[in-house]
Amino acid sequence: LFPAMLVPDHYERDIVNFIRHSAYIQGCGGFGVFYNALVDLESAPGNGRRDAVNTYPGRAINEGDVVQIKLQANLLGGYYGVLGRPFSLGQPSDAVKRAFDDSLHAQKEIVKKLFPGTTLNAAAMAGRKLAVTAAPCVAYSTGAAWAEPPAEGTSSGDFPLQEGAILAVGVPVPTGENGLEVACWDLFSVTPSGGMRIGGFPQTIQCV
Repeated sequence: LFPAMLVPDHYERDIVNFIRHSAYIQGCGGFGVFYNALVDLESAPGNGRRDAVNTYPGRAINEGDVVQIKLQANLLGGYYGVLGRPFSLGQPSDAVKRAFDDSLHAQKEIVKKLFPGTTLNAAAMAGRKLAVTAAPCVAYSTGAAWAEPPAEGTSSGDFPLQEGAILAVGVPVPTGENGLEVACWDLFSVTPSGGMRIGGFPQTIQCV
């Protein structure tokens, strides 16, 4: 559904509203009207300087832009989902490609550590060694909140992970262009052989 609104002259606000509405139609419920489907969207022009602060209704996207989208959705019954990818209106630059490759590599290093007995903090550190970022890289939720203990960077993140725990994993990496960060976000299940990805959305930059 993401690419449906990613056409020139559509505003960031309209894209976010479309994605949230689509999530509701597919059964997104959760625990409150403001927390049913949280959409993080950040866009940057293919050339020129990006505004430091996006103001409502945001900027109108155009050919050549890169748009990073992350959807966090709570479903009725306590289910939780996360999906995030960069979308490019046209071919992305080499800098954007490198940043995404670094994000994907860091995600894979974290996923290798997602086995019973390891800790969320230790797994996150495996990715942070490859991609320096201040943003959280691993999140746990049962659908009651966007992030619940164990939480990265806290003492609860030192508790051993249990088999079957579901974690959202993504590592934002700066592109070096217009202040934009890109990341590959997916859900993974903790298994004895490491994290198992849930879902089959392509782990690539989406060109639209």
